[in-house]
Amino acid sequence: MNRFTWLRNPLVKFDDKNLRLVPPNPAGKWCLIAADETTEFSPVEISEGELAVLFIERRLSFRLPGAYDPTLLKRERLAPTINDLPEAQRKEAIRRNSYVKALQDAGCKSCSPSALIKLLIGEIAKDLGDPCPPHPISIYRWARRSAESGRGVLSLRRKSWGTNTGRDHRLPERTVEIVNLCIDTIYLEGRESGEATRKEILRVISNENLSLPPTKQLVAPSLATIYRMINGRDAYERAVARYGEDEANRRFRHSKAGLRATRPNERVEVDHTPLDLFVVDEHSHLPLGRPWITVAIDKRSRMVLGFHISFSPPSVEAVMHCLRHAVLPKIDLKARYPALKNSWLAYGLPETLVVDNGLEFHAEALEAAALGLGFRIEFGGKRKPFHKGAIERFLKTLNYNLIHKLPGTSFAKYWQRFDFDPLKNALITLEKLHEVIHRWILDVYGQEVHRGISEPPALRWQRESKMYAPELPACVDKLDIHFSQVAHRRVWHYGIQLHGDQFYQSSELQDLRRRYGEKLEVQVRFHNADMTQIHVQDPESEEYITVENTAPDEVRGMSATQYKWIRAYRKKMARTEERELSIAEAKAELRKLVSELFESKKLRDRTKGERMKDKETKANETQGIEKALNFAPEDELVDEMDFETTLAV
Repeated sequence: MNRFTWLRNPLVKFDDKNLRLVPPNPAGKWCLIAADETTEFSPVEISEGELAVLFIERRLSFRLPGAYDPTLLKRERLAPTINDLPEAQRKEAIRRNSYVKALQDAGCKSCSPSALIKLLIGEIAKDLGDPCPPHPISIYRWARRSAESGRGVLSLRRKSWGTNTGRDHRLPERTVEIVNLCIDTIYLEGRESGEATRKEILRVISNENLSLPPTKQLVAPSLATIYRMINGRDAYERAVARYGEDEANRRFRHSKAGLRATRPNERVEVDHTPLDLFVVDEHSHLPLGRPWITVAIDKRSRMVLGFHISFSPPSVEAVMHCLRHAVLPKIDLKARYPALKNSWLAYGLPETLVVDNGLEFHAEALEAAALGLGFRIEFGGKRKPFHKGAIERFLKTLNYNLIHKLPGTSFAKYWQRFDFDPLKNALITLEKLHEVIHRWILDVYGQEVHRGISEPPALRWQRESKMYAPELPACVDKLDIHFSQVAHRRVWHYGIQLHGDQFYQSSELQDLRRRYGEKLEVQVRFHNADMTQIHVQDPESEEYITVENTAPDEVRGMSATQYKWIRAYRKKMARTEERELSIAEAKAELRKLVSELFESKKLRDRTKGERMKDKETKANETQGIEKALNFAPEDELVDEMDFETTLAV
């Protein structure tokens, strides 16, 4: 299982304690209690918002039954991604997952080896170019393993997790494969007895032994072992395979099938657009240029789940940042933006991610994240923007009904500009742009009646998310592993060096160095938006450990891009003044430089300075933003019919 909710998965780890969540009382308060007798913990009442805060702060994580061991290290290691597996294992895991997902998408709920299912498997094999399609029951076994293991597609690798031999039932791996195949074909599909199944196993093993040396001969299992493996299968699925689905339903008095309702996070649409605006940086106060925004929107409620602003063309990195923002609960927004009137309640893992055919959406990293976190990617056809009409309309509405009213707007069409110079009016900072977009999404767009659903997006989300709780990964670190960048670095006695002059160190990291040698090179996963920690892969177990920045307070809240600017300026000043500036000194020097530009007699420099004049900037920002947030009446919004007509022109 890769996806968790507070109600469905009550077992959690909190500050290294094994706890259980008790459903909310009439006052809406959850209760944290000890999950076993070995854990000392006094019950604590807690709100769902407080749970979200603990989750984001990495103090609380979900766990599966039996997955907790108090003897483990304080911070458990994180499983690798699909791209970390050896090539053969990765391809086989993806092959198995393709069969599982394809049959699930076709509505197949059982492993019954019917003619229809065999035909579907044949078609899937043809699409995959697979000359040896699996048996239907093998696919069911894979699906069950994926759902119950907590590792999703990673559980479909050939080698078993946590062992060195890849064996089950204390039998060689090849023997287990033969037994499972004979159970599928003889006992279940052929409806033969256990004894007949054992005879077929003996025949296959004897044939294999003819080509094996004496030291590697396979030993046939006993009849009791075979029956234990048969009884280890799901009872309902055994009945379906031997007697048919109707008889199985009669015996178990229920049906496995059910109607699927439309719900939040079922389809999440993602796309980019350039904002018709010029922005300045709050640290250097110099123009950053025209930004791009990447947005994720829930198709069911039309509520925005997350966004990301960057100053480079669309990339897989921007998509990852946007998805991370969309998946996690949004906390402390009112503390950051006091003018906000409403909370951002929308979050959660998507079931299906709907995108276009941009290269960034075909990136291997995004495909690996989808496999690891349990969502599928659906690509729209060429020149068919209506395939993801919700996000297309939202981006158009965002630009025309908000951005064009802000100071610094460039306008979408040149004939709308007249003599307006956006560069001279680039008076909004990046932080202020984040604030105004938050306010517009939550206090304006989310509260206005949406024509497509006939109610406000925030209201629909709030109502339906109570019936279909948003799903989360087991922990924030697991999300960071999948939505991260990759680098390879050597482990030194002082740790790992990244981002130029930032150092990361821990006792676990040095344990790796002592184990593998002083020339150890490891794979590192990191986020440009968070420089306070990285994740380092253990070369043997392939799991990740979390390593903290040795000076986290210096870079907290600063992106790698911002730090790059600061670092470049520090180096420049070090060359001219023969000394190294601190980060705080570099920031102060940059602000001083802006002031000097304003006082310069050179026309070019004076023009730059005038754009950055703080007092004027703040005044114009405030006036322009408040005017922009005076949202147009609903009849001025771009409606869906107008939008589709525009597309057709």
